[in-house]
Amino acid sequence: MSNNTIDDYSDILDKKAKSIAIDKLRSSGIDYKEMPEDEFLELVENRKDILVRDAKRSLVVGGAAAALTLLGGV
Repeated sequence: MSNNTIDDYSDILDKKAKSIAIDKLRSSGIDYKEMPEDEFLELVENRKDILVRDAKRSLVVGGAAAALTLLGGV
């Protein structure tokens, strides 16, 4: 995997995490622009960690389901 591809995925992850963080703040009645930048960036980093964790779980579950299907278990 080239560095450009990794950078592209990193940009996508950043944008998705920011979007989710902003949506969650809005739903709580908070304007992210009024927050201290370091607090907002911490929320974004936490959201990125959650997105990566969920993606890994998805791969594990999907891989297990595929293996069971190949073995005739599903």
